[in-house]
Amino acid sequence: AIKFARSRKGRTCIIGALDKAAETMAGLSGTRIHE
Repeated sequence: AIKFARSRKGRTCIIGALDKAAETMAGLSGTRIHE
């Protein structure tokens, strides 16, 4: 995920559990990595 985020400016990686996908995409859970 870190390699992907660093490969181009403006990219964001979101890591979260599939059972909490809606919450993760809403920014309520999970981890976001951006450069």
